Amino acid sequence: MLVGLVTAEEQSLESFDLRLVDGLYNCQPAQCRYANFEAFASCEQCRKVRIISYKDFVKTISLALPRFLAGERIKLRQASWRGPRIFWTSEQHNEAFACAVAYARRRELEITLPADITHYKLSPSGIKQLQQHYHALAMPSATWSDPAFMALLLENGLPYARLSLLRNPGDPEVLLLPKHSAEANALGKGLRLAGAPDVVSYLLQLT
Repeated sequence: MLVGLVTAEEQSLESFDLRLVDGLYNCQPAQCRYANFEAFASCEQCRKVRIISYKDFVKTISLALPRFLAGERIKLRQASWRGPRIFWTSEQHNEAFACAVAYARRRELEITLPADITHYKLSPSGIKQLQQHYHALAMPSATWSDPAFMALLLENGLPYARLSLLRNPGDPEVLLLPKHSAEANALGKGLRLAGAPDVVSYLLQLT
């Protein structure tokens, strides 16, 4: 059911300007608060990366992309719910990549590589299927340590799934309750009446 929420399309380009990349697919929570590479490149974490000349630029971007000079393909991702933003997919040397791209933009330095881009889109039909069969509710993190709530789930043997989809400590987690179970369906309806945010409605808005 969850797999059907998102579709993916692959696109291969023989020439892609890396200055169009403006996000990191894999990053630490502290890196997520910066609006763009320019802001990230100015932070304390990136002070160790110094780019003064073109030689420094090549050295820095080659740290993030070891076969940059050989023209090796780069892997990128884009998600419809994030608008036109393009994200770099590597898991290391984020500082070097961001600083190199910010430098290239500032110097109007064209840098192109072949690229494979994965485009993700939310599936309206998949979301409606989820809505038909499940309650999907965003529950505060404190809910999962509340004895009365956990007893309601466990002692009554209710079928449910708990999904941790966000990275930061304290973020809400998604509670899935199947509507085919009378008890789980009743709990889902009760939680919605009590004000629990409906994740399905939010996903439909994003489409």
